Amino acid sequence: ESDMFHFHNVFASCEKVDAPVNAPKSFKVLQEWPPTLLQSLDIDPSQLAAIQHALTHAMALIQGPPGTGKTWVGLKIVQALLDNTREVRHSPILVVCYTNHALDQFLEGIFKFCERIARIGSRSKSELMKSRNLKELVGELQPSKEYFQARKGLMDRRDRLREEFAKLLETVDSHTVDAMSARALLSERQFQAFYDGYLEYLGESAVKVTSAYEDADAVDDELWDKMMRAWLETSNLEKFAPVQQRVVGGLPTLDQLKGDDESDDDVDKKAKQIIDDAEEEEAEHEQHDRKLDVEQVEPKKPGTGDFCAEIKNAWLPYWDDHLDKMRPEMRSFNWQEEGDQLWRLPREQRRETYRQWLLENHHEAREQLPEIARQLERNAESRAALERDRKLELLREMEVVGMTTTAVSKYQVLLKELRPEVVIVEEAAEVLEAHILTALHPRTQHVILIGDHQQLRPSTAVYRLSKCFHLDVSLFERLIKNGADHVTLLQQRRMHPKISRLIRPYYPELRDHSSTSNYPEIMGVDARTFFLRHNSFEDDEGESHSKSNTFEANFISALCSHLVVSGYEESQITVLSPYLGQVRTLKAKMRRDPSIMNVLVTAVDNYQGEENDIIVISLVRSNRNRSMGFLAVENRINVALTRARHGMFIVGNADMLRGHKLWESIMNELHSDRSIAERMPLIDKTTGGVFEVKNADDISVLLDNPLHRTSGEGDTFPNRGNSNHGAVAERWAELGKDDKIDSRGPKGRDRRERLTLDEYRDRDRGSSGVYSGGYDDRASRARGSQKSGRDLHGGDAIRESRGRAEESSGNTYPVVEEEGFAHGHAPHPSKMEADGTHPESQLVPSKFGDASDNGSSDVGKRVGKKKQKPSNKVVMRWG
Repeated sequence: ESDMFHFHNVFASCEKVDAPVNAPKSFKVLQEWPPTLLQSLDIDPSQLAAIQHALTHAMALIQGPPGTGKTWVGLKIVQALLDNTREVRHSPILVVCYTNHALDQFLEGIFKFCERIARIGSRSKSELMKSRNLKELVGELQPSKEYFQARKGLMDRRDRLREEFAKLLETVDSHTVDAMSARALLSERQFQAFYDGYLEYLGESAVKVTSAYEDADAVDDELWDKMMRAWLETSNLEKFAPVQQRVVGGLPTLDQLKGDDESDDDVDKKAKQIIDDAEEEEAEHEQHDRKLDVEQVEPKKPGTGDFCAEIKNAWLPYWDDHLDKMRPEMRSFNWQEEGDQLWRLPREQRRETYRQWLLENHHEAREQLPEIARQLERNAESRAALERDRKLELLREMEVVGMTTTAVSKYQVLLKELRPEVVIVEEAAEVLEAHILTALHPRTQHVILIGDHQQLRPSTAVYRLSKCFHLDVSLFERLIKNGADHVTLLQQRRMHPKISRLIRPYYPELRDHSSTSNYPEIMGVDARTFFLRHNSFEDDEGESHSKSNTFEANFISALCSHLVVSGYEESQITVLSPYLGQVRTLKAKMRRDPSIMNVLVTAVDNYQGEENDIIVISLVRSNRNRSMGFLAVENRINVALTRARHGMFIVGNADMLRGHKLWESIMNELHSDRSIAERMPLIDKTTGGVFEVKNADDISVLLDNPLHRTSGEGDTFPNRGNSNHGAVAERWAELGKDDKIDSRGPKGRDRRERLTLDEYRDRDRGSSGVYSGGYDDRASRARGSQKSGRDLHGGDAIRESRGRAEESSGNTYPVVEEEGFAHGHAPHPSKMEADGTHPESQLVPSKFGDASDNGSSDVGKRVGKKKQKPSNKVVMRWG
């Protein structure tokens, strides 16, 4: 076929306005592409290379790092194929995505230039795509006369088969012999003789029977039941059914309970197995939730036209099994040899005769069931083929057919008959290899896989299949790692450079588009990216298999409230966490504040391919075992750190991440501009002042909003136990009220002055001389003090103290040295850092009054501060 392609529509939307030359509209794609394309198109060279690669390779692989426009490139490829292969294709282009959301987005993009689309699958949330659903489209078709005739014939036959099947099931399920079954087992002469025997048994009472029943032909089930009860000398006929007794369950034997003594090695192995099983169960819970947006094959509920039958009784044994359990003297007994003398048999032989009637009747019906079932199955297949032909007739008129990977496996027969020649898989690195192979057909000529194997991998229902057998390696990743020809997109247009720098070690060649540097400044935070370090432990698991961290949930809830107050819409903020337990905790915390109830909180795995202006990340893990869990998985780190456009804020225990190569590089990069610390710089919207906060209580003070007060909830630290830092800070703020504040300080700061909440309150006391401790009064006075003047000492002091704290704690990250405290009063410390002799300590107001002079004096010497007045004496509280 000719390789001349026309790109009039493909390049129309991306031509440069002031291009020196016009973009070529038609050229042969299998030859060298015109060099003037890059001069005339506003397109990244790697994107153009990806389009060329996809149109010139039968198996095309396109890797797209976050924000590089994978979907945009995919849409251009589809548009080029639609415009240039209509005459040579005999089937629609098949588009496959992992999630319903991604499929809707991709098909909506295609719909802008091609309306002949059919979406297979019912879980679309797009109103536009709901109208293009296959069921909706088929319902709009007017069926032909031949279709109605064929369907009516199949439905009538199905109903007849169902009736026959129901009668057989009723026979199999019965543990008695009815009159009709008895007539089938006995000859006409034998049945008449049996009736006469019953009349003889009744004696004079037989007149009542003969008056109602003239002869044996008139015997119905009611009379037959009376005859059987008399013949077998019983009131319960069902008890003679030879039901097999099966022993199920029961208590274990002593030998089963008794075990060999376990060695220490065995105990260690079992302990390790328990840990592995817990990790496996947790991973499977996380992967299960990750599939919430993936179309699931659910069991079909019975409809009004479905056939249902309930089996109440146990099935009877086969004849050979029954014969093995008979007593020896009964094995030679044959009721047919007795002829007309059935009433003269001994009671045991009568009852054995009844059992044999049951078995013969049961066996005959059971032998017919498989054949009726096969006929019903063939009938169902014929009806499905009839409906499939209608769908195929419609699909062959379409240009594009979209499906999720689940739908691909569900509609395999339909795809085999559709025979797609071009298959495009979006999110290919997140799809199991088997699912992609299912979508292919012997007539498939062109496969295009678009994805990024450095982001999320495929998930398996059983974690061990991934861990031990690498089923989580996609076809996309396997081909690239084995040297298959592919193109990588190299320019991202999503993240501000301050954000994209963090993943540079992961994508060394990734470049930033110039537009990403023009994003507006962050409102409410004096940093575009910031990592708030803390040492609060994660919560106990409890009944949940996932992890949570109450301290982080409290802080992030308060931070989101502050961001909304600062001017952001709720829709502009997304909160991510790698753990479902934390997602649930965050949602519960944020529901308390009506202003942030609509902020999206979701798991990292469910947010691949998405983006937002502000991303807040809760890392959760903080424990004595230094277990990182999902934080050690680089694919997840990559997804979490690449969702933000304007700003990104991380809350976590940085000490947990030390030793991990990628996290080390991320934190070193953040340290280069002091974007990682134990206090986060927030901006007061009213005054423009910058205040450093370390917990939700501090933000609550800044917001003047008691909803986010925690009363110490979640503030658990290694070797320290619970503590209420907000309360400690307020108690410590009462100290030194009478001290004067030196308003002089260094000048020429490039950055805004940053104050802690303690300094914030100290300045308030300096301007007003009174401090009430109440929310409203404190906040209003603080704003007033900001307008009256600014103290630059506090900002420098806290930076220096932070640097010394990081240095003394063994932090290996580079710390920018700053000048010492300015002359005058330094801010009051709320705690003392640990040294080689003493653990970390807190300073709290003394409750012993003047009796603690010696203690407070020692403290004063130790911290190098002048002795406090008796009313403000403090004691050391060691952890």
